[in-house]
Amino acid sequence: MLCPQCKAVCTPEDNYCHRCGHYLRLYRLPVRPQERSLAPLGRVAPALARGGLYLALGVAGQWALRQVVRALLSRALAPRGGRSLPAAPQERLPAPARPRQDEALLFAYRETVIVRRVLGRR
Repeated sequence: MLCPQCKAVCTPEDNYCHRCGHYLRLYRLPVRPQERSLAPLGRVAPALARGGLYLALGVAGQWALRQVVRALLSRALAPRGGRSLPAAPQERLPAPARPRQDEALLFAYRETVIVRRVLGRR
């Protein structure tokens, strides 16, 4: 076997060239490629059908689970048909207090702003 860089003679068991130190594992003696044939169709078709069936059952199960959860949540959050509290008559309620003119202008805004910085690299 010859080193592809310096053309020194090396043995097939060498990993590196003795003269220049070039890595020789990439360059091996040529080997006849093995005959590879496709998998027999008799084995592939049932496996593909079984895999498709499993995927379909998984999707159907997820859909059914979501429908059940949606029904349970809508039933739990629906207003109850029980008795409601009687409404208080309007004449018994106190009149809303009107703010004075100078107090009406006193107000404050309180805000919370959260900013997230995302850096994307190509």
